[in-house]
Amino acid sequence: MMIITIKEGFLYLREHREVALIITVSAFVNFFLAGYNLFIPYTNIIMIGIVKDMYGKLLIAEAIGGILGSFINIRCKKDITISYLLYLLGVSGTCLAFFSITLSYFKLVFILLLPIVLFNIFLTMFNIRLISFIQQTVEIEYAGRVFSIVFTVALLFMPLGSILFSTIINQFAIENYLIIGSSITLLAIIFEMIKKYAL
Repeated sequence: MMIITIKEGFLYLREHREVALIITVSAFVNFFLAGYNLFIPYTNIIMIGIVKDMYGKLLIAEAIGGILGSFINIRCKKDITISYLLYLLGVSGTCLAFFSITLSYFKLVFILLLPIVLFNIFLTMFNIRLISFIQQTVEIEYAGRVFSIVFTVALLFMPLGSILFSTIINQFAIENYLIIGSSITLLAIIFEMIKKYAL
């Protein structure tokens, strides 16, 4: 029954390319976020002797960013379009890329944590708007099927990202966040170009 439901969802997405495009984007985002989640605990070792319990502070910064992102999202009345979703994603990736720069050149905790707060503000807004976009775009009888695909694809891509990033990248390199953040920003740019020419 579950296989039939997912199959119907894929058939629906084949006819609705805008929804398929944004689900593909979210899958790739989860791939890169797996790398981020893998590397973030190692900041304790990277920042040893500079900032005490950096990992704990980063988790607090993530939570603050998530809360602020949800509040800002409520106040923001902008229409939900694929271009706007990709914009939010691109900005979040850029903020994460700047985290590598702050780790390299700054020692003040506030400055170190600011890119992570900003990253999570825009990522939270992207996630909320993504769900809203799907709810508004997909017919009600197909919503469950499409959401099952969203969550299934997300679950598949995160382990793949964890395996890849753990094998090919040094976990202790400060540049990891630059690589992941830039990749997310580049992903947003590429899919904006695909949207213009393919939809």
